Amino acid sequence: VEYRAIVGSVPPGSGVPNIATATFDSLEGPGGRPDTATDTFTFGVPNLDKLVTGTSLADTGTSQFRPTLTDLAIGEILFYDLVVTLPAGNTQVVVTDSLLALNGIGTLELVGTPTIALGAGVTATNPAPTLVLTDSNGDGIADRLAWDFGNVNFVAGGDNQITISVAARAVNVAGNSAGDLLVLPANLDYGFGNVVDVIGADIVEPGLTIDKTVTPILAEAGNLVGYQVTLRNDGSGPAYDMALTDVAAPGLVPEGPVTLLLNGVSTVFASANDVVVPRLLPGEVALVSYGARIADSVLVGTVLANTASSPSSSLPGAVPTERIYAPVADDAAVTLAPSTPVTLVKAIPVPPTSDPNTGDAQIRPGVTDLGIGERATVELTAVLPRGTVNNVILTDQLTTPA
Repeated sequence: VEYRAIVGSVPPGSGVPNIATATFDSLEGPGGRPDTATDTFTFGVPNLDKLVTGTSLADTGTSQFRPTLTDLAIGEILFYDLVVTLPAGNTQVVVTDSLLALNGIGTLELVGTPTIALGAGVTATNPAPTLVLTDSNGDGIADRLAWDFGNVNFVAGGDNQITISVAARAVNVAGNSAGDLLVLPANLDYGFGNVVDVIGADIVEPGLTIDKTVTPILAEAGNLVGYQVTLRNDGSGPAYDMALTDVAAPGLVPEGPVTLLLNGVSTVFASANDVVVPRLLPGEVALVSYGARIADSVLVGTVLANTASSPSSSLPGAVPTERIYAPVADDAAVTLAPSTPVTLVKAIPVPPTSDPNTGDAQIRPGVTDLGIGERATVELTAVLPRGTVNNVILTDQLTTPA
């Protein structure tokens, strides 16, 4: 007796018993001994598990956005396995995997060639099937992977799994941005039904900010002013390779060492433009401190600007697949405001006039007395602020104004 049955809603990996019972008699017609015979066949349903096994970047984890989901920086590689668990007997096995997230939010690209491992108890028509790659959305990235193993046989008692190991990268495309949830499905078609499993990942990105301050903000020529640059990662992913660029106005002369304070460790650099911060994890802060002296050549009233900037990237080192983020910048200005007021003092000292017999006791005591024809020295004393002052003109009137 041959017949066919359709498997209904059965959990993957479970068994479906099919019991056949035959009744018979020892004689045709009455008078015989009735009896029965029973046999059971259990139809096994295969299972598919899609499992994350790791990533290429130790600095990401699972803490951002949706805890327990793997965090992926742009350019980071996700490693995962597709594990087919087989029932005893013959099973048709076609596995498809999607690198394009459901709803088209985010995508990965295949890295290298996936590896296939068959359990010791498994044989297949195509034990090493050709990988078929398809670009399902036409964006130039192959995002659908398929393997057709044909008829697969598992002998009970051995290793009953097929494992496909895949490496895929979070591509540097506009569709991948911080906070994107990548839901990545895989499908097992076993001829009588399908089993689907998914993994999820969160796209994370750094958010570098910069703040620059100067102390004091009012100074005069010759003063030493201090600068502090604060780099902070306010994003969800690690930031790498921050190289400081410091552009100072003419008249600001760097003086002394440049100190980087990161995670309690100080590093000294010869110049602010030599400072490199290799990594900032989310929430971490780097402080850069240095000084500059205001040159005497700077004009009084000048505003001296000093701008610091730094780029960042999603991966350490110069990697073609990383995302490079535009530099962030901030400036701090010091104004040349002298502490010394401009003064002018005019005096005719008693000595050394040409006649020692005059003094300053007559008419208005304390004012130098001069006889007709007597010569005197006129002293003009101007006090100017330190620095450079343009268009200084001293005018002296030798006659008494009318």
